[in-house]
Amino acid sequence: MDALYDIAYEYDIRACAYNVIRLLGIHIHDLELVKEDKDRRNVLIGRYWREHKHEHQMYRACTSTIIDEYKSQVRPEAIICDKFDGFISIEKIPNTNCSLLPIELRHIYMPLLLITSNQYIGLDVLPNKKPQVICKGFAYKTIGFERVIYNQLFLFAKERGIGVRDLLSNPVHVKDLLMRLYSKERCEEDPDFFIIPRDSEQFGLVKLRDGADSFIELNLSNIDLMRDVKLPCGDIDYDWYYKHQFKEVHLLDH
Repeated sequence: MDALYDIAYEYDIRACAYNVIRLLGIHIHDLELVKEDKDRRNVLIGRYWREHKHEHQMYRACTSTIIDEYKSQVRPEAIICDKFDGFISIEKIPNTNCSLLPIELRHIYMPLLLITSNQYIGLDVLPNKKPQVICKGFAYKTIGFERVIYNQLFLFAKERGIGVRDLLSNPVHVKDLLMRLYSKERCEEDPDFFIIPRDSEQFGLVKLRDGADSFIELNLSNIDLMRDVKLPCGDIDYDWYYKHQFKEVHLLDH
């Protein structure tokens, strides 16, 4: 599917579940006490949905109606990525506060590489923020993923004397970049790039070459990742990271 867009806009409803629940007048015990803690808030809401199927259907229908109202401001073909609480469009919507809840412009991508319908890499240039690379839809996204992709993207483009857009538009360049990321040298420079977070990032897993289920677990709660993590870089299964991170990417076939 690989498609490159010069500019794309990502919109979503902030704290969507919480705000739609308030809009519908649904009462969830203790929700207000944890509303500022995203992880605890989502656990509480998820538990409530499992026990209240009808209210969950109401919530989904209401959210869908709100999102559809905003999407109707642009041409249908301008929507390049659908998300439950938002969407990505190659056209900017003129009104972000014309429904039951406002929608926010979260990212402006220049450019955006859409790999599959829900997997993409984009350079976010939203005004008044430092440019950053946003990577979504990757099943095993490691702790340092976006930071390393961002740094290496510009370094790789500079080495080849081309712009970032030209790099992203060339499948061979992208494949070469991704293959260079998963190496012993990268592990020694950026150990957190190989740590897969779990349990709210208090622990992390690192895949070794010793078998399909061979992982080591790290306690990250008191670790300065860039300074203190010592990984067995010679034993890491770099092919596993590359294939699992980008197993759906058509770039692998070029």
